[in-house]
Amino acid sequence: MTAKDFYGHLLTVFVQHAERLRIAEDLLTLLKRKYTVRAAAVVGSTAKGKDLEHSDLEMAVVVGGKKPVDEHFLYKGIAVSAEFHTDEEIRQELAEPRGWFVVTANEYTMPHILYDPENLYGEYKALVTNADDDYWRAVAGHALVFAYEQLSKVRNMSIVADEAKLRMPCIRFAEVLAWYVAAVNRKFFTTTWDLYDSHNAFLDLPAKFAEAFPKLCGLVPADAKELAPLAEELWESVQDHAKSRDIRMTMHETLEDAVASW
Repeated sequence: MTAKDFYGHLLTVFVQHAERLRIAEDLLTLLKRKYTVRAAAVVGSTAKGKDLEHSDLEMAVVVGGKKPVDEHFLYKGIAVSAEFHTDEEIRQELAEPRGWFVVTANEYTMPHILYDPENLYGEYKALVTNADDDYWRAVAGHALVFAYEQLSKVRNMSIVADEAKLRMPCIRFAEVLAWYVAAVNRKFFTTTWDLYDSHNAFLDLPAKFAEAFPKLCGLVPADAKELAPLAEELWESVQDHAKSRDIRMTMHETLEDAVASW
């Protein structure tokens, strides 16, 4: 097959849900021959039955011994990824509150399990669902650190007056603030796209969020010149919201303090 034929073929491939799961089962069989597989699951949209004809196939594989390098490839016209973890790595990840927890935790709460003789995924789900208020506040605070990083990029793009590039950090800024809102409301996002679909379903929102979020994400028309001021207004309201709920960003006076906390 020529390169031209190959790339043209990708435009005509349609893989249905059942076939995507069969591919996962076949891949697992091969992985079990090569590695010490302790558990494996399909995650992402396929696990939740929300995959479409061109959706990718994401697999999470828990292995014993040395962790292999993650693999990403094309098969039958779809993107396939096999991400490898150790049990210790997952438990350590879940023990540390991180802003992206509201998105990634669904890998452990809503997987399509292919193989799990030790019930590892049952234990991971318990760790996620039993998170206490202090943990959720820490997740929210960590999300704010990432939001501030994106706000800094918004500020830089407004300084150089690059309106085209300004929209990109605005979208990311709004997305990460949605992590914060989800953490405050103790909710998970099923997929990243749900950030845009379900943000209004939350009861506890910063004052400017419902108005600013759709504009910053590009869901409703907005002049590029109003985006940076809108981001600043939203950030101010988020800070007030966080203070009233005793949610704090991680800040350190010295680098020594920072490293010591890791």
